[in-house]
Amino acid sequence: MNFSEINSDKIKKEIKKYFEGRLNRKPYVIKSLVLWVVIATIYMVITAYKGLDGMALANLLTLPLLIVAVSLTVRRLHDLNFSGWWALLLIVFSASPVIQYVVFGMLGVLFVMKGTIGNNLYGKDPLESEE
Repeated sequence: MNFSEINSDKIKKEIKKYFEGRLNRKPYVIKSLVLWVVIATIYMVITAYKGLDGMALANLLTLPLLIVAVSLTVRRLHDLNFSGWWALLLIVFSASPVIQYVVFGMLGVLFVMKGTIGNNLYGKDPLESEE
C-alpha cells in the first residue's frame, strides 16, 4: 500500500463519517436554518457588490455549504429510516421550478416529522443517547 492509497482511504473514511448516523429534528432544524441564513447572506452580500456578475463567485463560495446541507439531510433521512439516496432525488427535482414547491414541502416534512423510535437500520436513536 503506497502513500496515496493510505491518504485516499483516510479521506474516504472522513467524508463517510459526515453521511452516517442519525440526526433528530431539533439539531437538524437549527443547523439547517443557520446554514441557509449563511448561504443567503453570502448571496446577498456578493450580489450587492457585484450584481448578477457575482453569482458565479457566490455559487463557488456556497458549494461547500451545500455539501454540508446534503450531509444534514442524509442524516435526517436516516433518522426517519429512509435511505440517504433520497436526498439526491431532492436535489435533482429542485432543478425544476415547478417541482421546487414539492421539494420544499418534503424538506418541511423533515422539519416536523418525528424520527424512528429506538434503533433503526442507520443506528441508535439520537434522543436515547441524550438522556
